[in-house]
Amino acid sequence: MSRWGNLRDLPHLPWMDVFLTLPQIDNTMWGVAKREEKIPSSWKRITNENLTAEIIERSKDHPIAIFKHSTHCSRSAYAKERLENEHALSSNKLTVLYLDLLEHRSLSDRIASDLKIIHQSPQFIVVKNGRVVYAASHESISYAKALSSL
Repeated sequence: MSRWGNLRDLPHLPWMDVFLTLPQIDNTMWGVAKREEKIPSSWKRITNENLTAEIIERSKDHPIAIFKHSTHCSRSAYAKERLENEHALSSNKLTVLYLDLLEHRSLSDRIASDLKIIHQSPQFIVVKNGRVVYAASHESISYAKALSSL
């Protein structure tokens, strides 16, 4: 059933035969099975809400960056691509943690609360010595600017 009702109830049009013979599509976007977003091998996925205290603590030894990414947003995909390219060209001075917002929205809210910042998507945050030294969203995200904040 689509949001417009049952397609079989609409007047018959020849091109619809293709759609009507397809198996039922699940609730993933365009019927594509969920796949894990590819990220650079040096980035680490975060999925556990209890990690924020550890992130803050570890940032006292080494700066940590968090990239909050919405996998269905073109602006977020553009920011991710820019970050990946800039990160590849750098000397990897930052540990980058990757957060899939669609899968872990509550973790994103927890990070925003614990770091006392406003949630945005996409968002790139750098934590050093237990505090946020850089936070940017959308087209303002820049790995080079993040490094210069250190």
